[in-house]
Amino acid sequence: MSNYKVLFVHKFFTPDGGVERVHKNLSNALADAGVESMFYVHDTQGESAKGFAGLSEQYKAMSPGPHASLATKVSELFRLIKTHHINVLISATETANLLALLCKVRFPALRVIYTRHCAFDVSDQKLPPWAIKALYTLYSVTNGKIVAVSDALKRQIQSSLIVGKDEVSFIPNAVLQPAIQSLAEQVPPMSLPKTYFCAVGRLVEQKGFDLLLQAYAKARASTPGLPELVIVGTGEDLDSLLSQAQSLGVSQSVHFIGFTSNPYCIIK
Repeated sequence: MSNYKVLFVHKFFTPDGGVERVHKNLSNALADAGVESMFYVHDTQGESAKGFAGLSEQYKAMSPGPHASLATKVSELFRLIKTHHINVLISATETANLLALLCKVRFPALRVIYTRHCAFDVSDQKLPPWAIKALYTLYSVTNGKIVAVSDALKRQIQSSLIVGKDEVSFIPNAVLQPAIQSLAEQVPPMSLPKTYFCAVGRLVEQKGFDLLLQAYAKARASTPGLPELVIVGTGEDLDSLLSQAQSLGVSQSVHFIGFTSNPYCIIK
């Protein structure tokens, strides 16, 4: 594996993003296997600036800057691949996948892994589902691999493809490393119920925490002794979720504990 050099391609790099955490964990695991990796971040404006700064402290990372034109950004990405002899791209989110597609056209020998982390019909994406389906057909004919983070998502992608269905794989996010095990063994920095259900993620519509609260309220109504619910994460829907928990009558049993850099000890 030491002959590979991997580039992770991102549109943004937010400090508390799930995809960002997955790729940092994967980069660490690749390093343990003797594989060099680095990051390209397309846009470092707003929260992405803070995330990129933190990323750069621990990993090899490059960004063309927040005010560069699209042509300049693509040119810098091509230069990065050529200069560092990158031969594997791993991209996430559709902008990053499209950048990876351009790189594949420019450098046909590149191995490209396009990843999808959410369904085609989530409400906060700019492209309509039909356009995303067309893109995945395009990815599939470039001899790139398509990775979904759940078996259901894998089947959804395959059902949208005209050709290349065998290029789609389901690979779970988890990367089991000694460092993660050590984090899991730590004592949580906050007070938690003795037994609880746990959910981790950005508090946005596509993650479905509103559905989780509905399901939890129904389950607790029929089983009053059900364990409490701990929700780890931050996001724009926090206030509405707090109000929803109150209206469902479960606010005393649901704990929103915010973002933490070590969710593993809470999950364990």
